Amino acid sequence: IFLYLFFRKSDDFEPLIKEKLTGLVSKASNGLYILRVESIEIDVLASTISATNVSLTPDSARMLVLDKNFALPDDIYSGTFKRLDITGISPTDFINAKDISVGDIIINEPDITITHKKRNYNTPDTGNFYNRIAPKNESYAINKLLLKNIQLLHNNLDKKQSSQLKNLTAVLEDIKIDSSSVHDSTRFLFAKEASMFLKNYSTTTANKLYNFTIDSIALKPQQGSLLAKNVKLQPIGTKDEFRTKVEFKQDRFDIFFDEAIFKQVDWWNLIGNEGIFADSVYLKAGHINVY
Repeated sequence: IFLYLFFRKSDDFEPLIKEKLTGLVSKASNGLYILRVESIEIDVLASTISATNVSLTPDSARMLVLDKNFALPDDIYSGTFKRLDITGISPTDFINAKDISVGDIIINEPDITITHKKRNYNTPDTGNFYNRIAPKNESYAINKLLLKNIQLLHNNLDKKQSSQLKNLTAVLEDIKIDSSSVHDSTRFLFAKEASMFLKNYSTTTANKLYNFTIDSIALKPQQGSLLAKNVKLQPIGTKDEFRTKVEFKQDRFDIFFDEAIFKQVDWWNLIGNEGIFADSVYLKAGHINVY
């Protein structure tokens, strides 16, 4: 039995697992997305499955059909990642089980692109998503989903602008997709706990007068809270150089804060680089110089 599991595991299970994964993605997205997996490594004895060189791409022909039927979402995703590891599940459970429960899923270095275009016919409805992936009332549970070192590109077609985030990490814990959790307002993307972390964020203001940098950002989407460390707005160039860049006299700012704590943040606008929208902010220790 040991020799069979050691030598035959990938040959016997890999095609079935690929078929299950691609079918699940197609069903969940109403045929919008195509999943491709180069290879799958299986350790039956340790109950782990690993996939390498995975890609998710939208089907352009299906996009036209969905748009014509007023069913195309505002945000279209595409992405690639080098490796995906699933622990705490056997291949036979994954293939045959109606109710799938796994330990941890770790995705390394995903390169994700989000293309946004507002479509007036869209309304949020998580119920449709659940009905597509679980027509027979199946349930899915994940202890923890970890996405490490995300490279995120956001294209806003409405505003004709793009933004990019690097070194982003996302952790979603206690994920449950079933008939009860689909309408649970306390969950974020079906997760009981969710966190996002970003290091070394930097951008240049639209007028090209300032560099805006943050050493680290911790975001709790469910709570709408954001903690930023070492927040800086620094003018580009000297005072004389600044003066030559502006048509009329205006204030020149140099701002620094040790911490900035935002409450009720619109996290989607933040990721889309459309600015920070929040109900309140607490600024701790710093300076503001106005020239």
